[in-house]
Amino acid sequence: MSEDIKIEKNIPIYNNSRKHKFDELISQMEVGDSVLLTSYTDIEQIRQAAHRQSKKVSSRIAQDEHGHRVWRIK
Repeated sequence: MSEDIKIEKNIPIYNNSRKHKFDELISQMEVGDSVLLTSYTDIEQIRQAAHRQSKKVSSRIAQDEHGHRVWRIK
């Protein structure tokens, strides 16, 4: 084994997944808050995050803003 490789312990695993990002976003949103999303994948991810947390969202095409606006409604 190479001597320049060092084994390290107790280093946390970074969670940079989209799933985590939208779970955190939904938990911070209050009823009536909205976000503008430009990717259909992001819209699906935020819907799934809301479902996991038993919250409801609604989305509409935001024509003037070139994307979809997603509101937390419950």
